[in-house]
Parts: sequence; C-alpha cells; structure tokens
Amino acid sequence: MKISELNVGMKSVNVEGKIVEVSEPRLVRSRMTGRVNKVATAVLADDSGKINLALWNEQIETVKPETVSYTHLRAH
Repeated sequence: MKISELNVGMKSVNVEGKIVEVSEPRLVRSRMTGRVNKVATAVLADDSGKINLALWNEQIETVKPETVSYTHLRAH
C-alpha cells in the first residue's frame, strides 16, 4: 500500500518505503503505569508521500535509515 492511500482508523496495513529520518529518543512517563519509556519519531517516505512513525523503547534501536517494509501499522 502507498502512503497516500492511508486513511485515519486503518489497522494492520502493510507499507513499504524508506526511513529518511529518526529523531533523538526522549523520555516520557506513562500516565497509566507511571513507567518511564523512550520514544522517538521516524519518518517513512515513498514516492507518494511521507508519514511519522512512533517508535517505542527497543523499536528505536532496530530502525535505521534504509528501505523497509512495515506491517500491521495503524493510521491515527
């Protein structure tokens, strides 16, 4: 699926593109559990557009700028 075809509320979509940017991680405290988590934003782009991906904790270390395929994304 192309990024331009995503709509709010879609679940379990498969998108292929290139990670063009990953922000520095920051610490956030969960309102529900009080636990401190790391969060970063990655920008995923294809020839139709780009989107931000929220990366949490161990996901941050696994994402590098390169061509990738993501599955089971949710559009917010």
